[in-house]
Amino acid sequence: MIPDLLSPRLREVGDAMSRIWDIWPDAAGDAVAAYTRPEAFKEETLFVRVAHSSGMQELCFHRQGIIERLNSTLEGARVREIRFKIGPLA
Repeated sequence: MIPDLLSPRLREVGDAMSRIWDIWPDAAGDAVAAYTRPEAFKEETLFVRVAHSSGMQELCFHRQGIIERLNSTLEGARVREIRFKIGPLA
């Protein structure tokens, strides 16, 4: 019974993450997408891996614009925050 209740929510989050992966280069820009990777989407927060610290600083300046571009394209899901973390891209 519990898996039946969780399945629609898990599917919704998985679908949103799949759509984010698809639109990330357009939302972030090709240059930014080259050194970043969306990693997870939880409770309206998108977690993004950044390859280097200089990229992190640039992303902080462009965060709101990226959120707006993501939300204008996503259907149903809403990104309210983006959190960046430095690390190797998988």
